[in-house]
Amino acid sequence: MSLYMFFYQLPDEHIYFLERNPKLISGYRKGVTPKHSTGMFSKLLFKKIEDIPVDWPKQELSPFSSEINHTMVNDYHYYLNGSGSDVSHEGCLFQTWVNPNQDTAAIKIDNETFAFNFNSCVKLLDRLNSLDSSVLKQRYIELHGVDSVDEEASILSQDIEELKKFCETSVEHGYGILWSTS
Repeated sequence: MSLYMFFYQLPDEHIYFLERNPKLISGYRKGVTPKHSTGMFSKLLFKKIEDIPVDWPKQELSPFSSEINHTMVNDYHYYLNGSGSDVSHEGCLFQTWVNPNQDTAAIKIDNETFAFNFNSCVKLLDRLNSLDSSVLKQRYIELHGVDSVDEEASILSQDIEELKKFCETSVEHGYGILWSTS
């Protein structure tokens, strides 16, 4: 099991390409252009190979990675949604880690890699913007059954703020986000 979530910003065209070609995700993150050749069966059926996006990365992508890790993913889900229940909307970001096969707003690339297109990223950002410090404090108290917050709550709040800034930058550039637990 992976320990941290890694996030990347990319255009919708790339997200949809990777959804159709999930075996290329590793090379995409490494900035390796795939060798696209037609197999014998495809040649016999006159199948055309899908063109790789012209702006395919030429070097390894630098991921955003906060301290969002597997031990606290359920907590992050609760902070984002106000409930531990599974959701199908953009609040599903963290539940993809523990339930990758559930039908959600996330675009599934493979069992460890998911994405939101630009429009879904805007919706996620709206959800993150609604989480001010008082909401996060209240949800922390509800989740942990305590009367006050501690250092762990401050770290979680900081992680949410960093994710919010990452999504803001993605939206400013017209990008979606891709996340991976590997």
